[in-house]
Amino acid sequence: MTTHHRRAVAARAALAAVGAAACTEVTATPRGGGRLEPALLRLGTQDAPVAAPDTVRAGATFTVAVATFGGGCVREPLAPVLRAMDGATEIALFNHHTGASACTDDLRTIEHRVTLQAPEAGAGRLVLRIVGGARSAESGWQTVPLTVTRTVVVR
Repeated sequence: MTTHHRRAVAARAALAAVGAAACTEVTATPRGGGRLEPALLRLGTQDAPVAAPDTVRAGATFTVAVATFGGGCVREPLAPVLRAMDGATEIALFNHHTGASACTDDLRTIEHRVTLQAPEAGAGRLVLRIVGGARSAESGWQTVPLTVTRTVVVR
């Protein structure tokens, strides 16, 4: 089994755990140790910027970029998990936590980029559900699931 395949399997299992249990932390082990965590799409009252085109041509490839929050022991993105669900494309984003008990006290942006292809079939809409987490005073600074939705017109 390749490293990429192992990470994808671990991320899929983690996604199921996040959705089913609304857990605050995913404990799957990525390559090199540590753990993966849902990427923070909201920190406090700040939302992570999501860049996606408003309109694309049928069959064209396009990129979705999300600048999630990290820092401390969370410094790099992991491979996203993509799946088609209920007529939408779900993009689950995860970051790597080193697993260390002592971490720096800094705030970083962690860039996630996903390349997608619009369907070939005529005009319509492509719904993107970007899945990650939120941490704020409202949640007691615990990570809770958060989904951000974007719609791309396909012409």
